[in-house]
Amino acid sequence: MALYRPKNVPLNWYQYDVSFSIELIRSYIEGVESLAAESIKRYEEEKVEIILEEVPEEDYVRAIERYRGLDDESWDLDGVFKVKLLYWMDT
Repeated sequence: MALYRPKNVPLNWYQYDVSFSIELIRSYIEGVESLAAESIKRYEEEKVEIILEEVPEEDYVRAIERYRGLDDESWDLDGVFKVKLLYWMDT
C-alpha cells in the first residue's frame, strides 16, 4: 500500500518550507502579545474608581472600580483584564 504524499503545489507550501511556517507563527505570536500588552495598558488607564462612602475619622473609604460596564464588586477586574493576560504572556 502506497503512502499518501501531497503534490508539490503552492497549496502545500507549508510542508516544504518550514522556515516560512516558523516566520508566520512568530509574527502571529508577536501580534497577540502586543495586543495583550495594549489591552492591559488600556485597562489601567481607563478604569474608573467611584467613591460610594467616605468616613474621614475612621480612614474608611468604600469605593468600586468600573471598566467597560463591569464593576469590581461583581467581577475580579484585575483577574479578567490583567492577571490572566500576564500569566498567558509569561508561559
